[in-house]
Amino acid sequence: VIGDRGSVLAFRAIGVDVYTPVGDDEIRRTVDRLAKQDYGVIYMTEAYAARIPETIDQYKTRPIPAIVFIPSA
Repeated sequence: VIGDRGSVLAFRAIGVDVYTPVGDDEIRRTVDRLAKQDYGVIYMTEAYAARIPETIDQYKTRPIPAIVFIPSA
């Protein structure tokens, strides 16, 4: 799960990997790194996805990873 701390920390309690990058470049690098590590699904807050539309677009046509948007807290 990628997003702001308040929105994603609860996922850590159920054993999901959580990433809280700060800047837009860091968000992009995190998505790209997880895609290269063969994550099948990346959950991301809608607010973070809105900050990197070009990166999101590049993964829309790929079957893996699926990027699933979740609401922010």
